[in-house]
Amino acid sequence: MKKRLIFHPLLFALYPALELYFNLSPEVEFSQTWRALPLLMALTALLWYALRRRYHDAQRAALVTTALVAGFMFYGFAYRALWSLSIGNFRVGRHAILFPLWLAFWGFIASPAAWRRIRDPQWLTTLLNAVAAFALLISVGRYGFTALRAQRIAGTEAATSAAPEVEKTVPLHVTGETLPDIYYLIVDGYGRADMLQALYAFDNGDFVRFLTKQGFYVAAGSQSNYVQTALSLASSLNMRYLEGYPPQSGDRGPLIQLIQDSRLYRSLAPLGYRLVTVDSGYTPTRLTSAQVFLAPPARGGLNSYETMLFLSSAGVVLADAGWVTFPSFGYGMHQTLTRYTFETLPQLPALPGPKLVFIHVMSPHPPFVFDREGNPITPDSPYVGGLDGSFFYGSLAEYQQGYLEQLQYINTLLSETLPVLQTASETPPIIVLQADHGPGAFLDWNSAERTCLWERTAILNAYYLPGDGAERLYDTITPVNSFRVILDAYFGAELGLLEDVSYYSPWEQPYRFFPVTTLDFAACHP
Repeated sequence: MKKRLIFHPLLFALYPALELYFNLSPEVEFSQTWRALPLLMALTALLWYALRRRYHDAQRAALVTTALVAGFMFYGFAYRALWSLSIGNFRVGRHAILFPLWLAFWGFIASPAAWRRIRDPQWLTTLLNAVAAFALLISVGRYGFTALRAQRIAGTEAATSAAPEVEKTVPLHVTGETLPDIYYLIVDGYGRADMLQALYAFDNGDFVRFLTKQGFYVAAGSQSNYVQTALSLASSLNMRYLEGYPPQSGDRGPLIQLIQDSRLYRSLAPLGYRLVTVDSGYTPTRLTSAQVFLAPPARGGLNSYETMLFLSSAGVVLADAGWVTFPSFGYGMHQTLTRYTFETLPQLPALPGPKLVFIHVMSPHPPFVFDREGNPITPDSPYVGGLDGSFFYGSLAEYQQGYLEQLQYINTLLSETLPVLQTASETPPIIVLQADHGPGAFLDWNSAERTCLWERTAILNAYYLPGDGAERLYDTITPVNSFRVILDAYFGAELGLLEDVSYYSPWEQPYRFFPVTTLDFAACHP
């Protein structure tokens, strides 16, 4: 009898691992897979070999191997997909219910009882080979198509990016005896006081009054220019609107480049400014090429891809039970980086200057990992990064409660840190405390009409400008004009102001901009 080629166990092990990488790229380098993929293949092959020795039947050993590997590798994906499934008030997608059912299903597939019911093992082998190969081919093909499309769009962008406002630097000169340190502090998703009062029933007046007492100008009517972090920071750091990008593009690579190599820093560098930053944990704002890049000590032997691969498997049960922890990834990472950032900030004035300090704190934006006192919280939802708006895992009430708890803790940290930056600097510093956008309890990533645009664009925007710099500020200033004002006031630039405009764009098409001409309250439900 002709032997059938059997390879489906290896492909069923490889497919979820590659699919995960494709979903995480470009935030994860392919080099991070070099340990995990060979080890996964080796363990699958070893299991297959051991079962073949036991059963003396290659096809049965392959079926059992595939069942065991698929049951282990796919559980995390199924858990994330089914987590929010409920029957009435009873949530079905919990480990206590889902995991035993999952084990029972794959256990039956691997059992002798299932094998006895298979009348044509060769036909089953052929089918499993075909299914595994087709799934892998579709996954690789989709990734390849996306990469080629991004390259084609990049060519279009290159052909349309010769606009005058894309100049790399702004001519500056020193107008004072000493150069001030410049702090650009981004508190992600921090909403404006009047919006928080109306939609969240929260009075943030104490913190606003604290800022005013410390000499900050708080722009009471400020809005973000964009509703996505990468868009907002690419715009503010380059002091221009983002024009000329194909609206059908989903490639955020150009935005990351604008943040990593900004017009602001390029303009300040000839004056002797150094770029100083703290690890944000968010790829677009991890400025690892900065002259001073500060990060907490790395702990644990797994890189981010390996950790996510573990959490995408049945290993997530161990992680959620607290038996396995990842201080450099997941909810623990957000807690570690937030604390490290505010512990590090007071030490920065002592660094030799002048310096541009860029700080991006992923808070009060989800995930919500602190209560108002700073006690750590581990959400019971699967860790999938900082999903916001209509992607958030949880209810409207859970979002608002978690957001307000975390916001109050951030207020405490800022209240302790900002005075130190002001008093510990030899020359009065320039401080911009700003949100990249507002919260997202009423945000729909697919529809501007179903989004409360007031909530998403109304931002905290506060400036500490020594001397007479604050005289140039106004209540409705937006981030695109922040450093236009500062460079004009302190460095003799002649940039002037742009019109203050806000834009909504869907997540999948970040460059498909819809002007926010009026703040429509139809989708705002306090």
